[in-house]
Amino acid sequence: AAWTYMYYADFLMRLKRFDESLAVARRGHELDPLTAPVNDMLSKSLFYLGQCSQAVEHMRKTLDLNPNYGAGHEIIGRCFARQGQYEPAIAEMRQMVALHDHDRLLAALGSLYGIAGRRDEALKTLAEFKRRARERRVSQVYLARVYAGMGDKKRALDLLYLGYAERSDH
Repeated sequence: AAWTYMYYADFLMRLKRFDESLAVARRGHELDPLTAPVNDMLSKSLFYLGQCSQAVEHMRKTLDLNPNYGAGHEIIGRCFARQGQYEPAIAEMRQMVALHDHDRLLAALGSLYGIAGRRDEALKTLAEFKRRARERRVSQVYLARVYAGMGDKKRALDLLYLGYAERSDH
């Protein structure tokens, strides 16, 4: 039952019904306070309502229970980034990528490098995507995210268009 609340909270969040999402996520958490994805949904709901300190506090407790839950580091990193605390945000996002090496997560880290003014590291992220693209398909949307973080809107939009043309699900 907790998973049903989690998915419904996510649905409400995508509709930008954040207050309702938080209420539903809290109910799911009441039913199953130990499952990491259920806790993650509650933290995301808090994040989207701008309650970053509560989201971080809640996610830290979740990571105490499950230290290998990479998504927990993502929400903490996003909270720190929203508050302009780029160094702790980058540290969290690096932990996230170390735990789960997924293109979407690497793109989030690369974008954050750009936002934080760490252009060289953002460029290294783009180079890593180019290396990966020699081995397998890499969505242009991920590269667009890094360019957007670096402030290169034209290049980001061009890559988003390519992502659309390739029918990327991202």
